[in-house]
Amino acid sequence: MGAGILRAVGDSRRPLYFLIFCAVLNTLLDLLFVAVLRFGIAGAAWATILSQGISALLTLFVLTREKACYRIVWSKVRLDPGMTKKIFFLGLPAAIQMAVTSFSNVFVQAYINRFGSAAMAGWSSYGKIDKFCVLPIQSLSLGVTTFVGQNLGARKIDRVRQSTKVGTLLCFAVAILITIPVLIFARPLVSMFNRTPEVLDYGTLFIRLEMPFYLALCVNQVHAGTLRGIGNTESPHGHHDELLYRVPTDLSLHGHTIYRLCHRRRTRLSAGLAIVQHPSVYLLPSHEAGNVSAVKTAPDASVFAMASGVSRFPFFPT
Repeated sequence: MGAGILRAVGDSRRPLYFLIFCAVLNTLLDLLFVAVLRFGIAGAAWATILSQGISALLTLFVLTREKACYRIVWSKVRLDPGMTKKIFFLGLPAAIQMAVTSFSNVFVQAYINRFGSAAMAGWSSYGKIDKFCVLPIQSLSLGVTTFVGQNLGARKIDRVRQSTKVGTLLCFAVAILITIPVLIFARPLVSMFNRTPEVLDYGTLFIRLEMPFYLALCVNQVHAGTLRGIGNTESPHGHHDELLYRVPTDLSLHGHTIYRLCHRRRTRLSAGLAIVQHPSVYLLPSHEAGNVSAVKTAPDASVFAMASGVSRFPFFPT
């Protein structure tokens, strides 16, 4: 929460410093509690709790010492019903979105399990690499959200449009820089987690079929970040269609038609997952509702309204 406040006002450095400090401290405490003091699993848990707690205290200390309007004055901390309601309705769609995505992953994982332990291990290895590679794209999306919210509050609509365009191009560049070396060294990367030949085949195929879709993921993340920045959390949440499209499509690809088209079951599995992994991208233009130039003049600067037109893919219209 504290890191989110700092990022919202444009301070992304101190949350990064706290995160680095927390990661280093967690590693040192792991070594101390597990390797030296022999606390076992409990020692690893305590290391995580202590490092996260110290990071939280550092963030609160910074917010308490600030002189700006977002400074925490503990004697004035109260639960404001109106603000609580706003925060709840802004955060609830994002929470449901993450829950729905996780729920759909259960079906996908169950589908992968039918192909045996090698496919499961290959998918798990790919997932670890995927999480690492997606982080820069998600971070840029968070930056776009902050930038859009600040400029919308200042009524600088042209900079809102420009930030969406620049953010998408930056994500494209980052995705290409990440994708090319990972595609080239796919097999050695998978071998870091498992050296079984069949697992290496599955993991390598997952990477080579799915990672080119990172370019589509860039559009998804940046435009969803823009919509959240202008206060529209329901349209990004429209990606609950992932549950409605991803699972039936994935299951249908298990049928005999795909089996006849793909001679190897490994290819059949990976092709199906590559198509349905990020289906919300294809639905994004229909959810990208709202022309941000339609901003109502209201006493409360936080109240904005969007026009009903659908923006042109992939940038907001001029």
